[in-house]
Amino acid sequence: MQLSKLAADDASSPEVKQIAQRLVQDHTRGNQKLLSIAKQKDLSVPKELDDTHEDVVKLFSKLEGAQFDREFLRYQVMHHEKDVAAFNLQAKEGQDSDLKAFAAKQ
Repeated sequence: MQLSKLAADDASSPEVKQIAQRLVQDHTRGNQKLLSIAKQKDLSVPKELDDTHEDVVKLFSKLEGAQFDREFLRYQVMHHEKDVAAFNLQAKEGQDSDLKAFAAKQ
């Protein structure tokens, strides 16, 4: 989310800004649903970025122009591929029916 918010502000391409804004919207909705499930199940969730993701945001904040856009898109594709695989695994093999349904829908 933080990286997409940064891209929505700092990307040089209007298309990349639009993609970033869409990511923020989609992830905000997904996070709200997931937080609701977590609250119902009394599960704790992190409220801040971990060190790795914080470092990524810091790294991207130093990039500019076409380099920022190119690296942002590359990073998003790479991480969304990993996330889709994780969601598919959860949807198929998860132990909690609500989380399985969430993963399948996402």
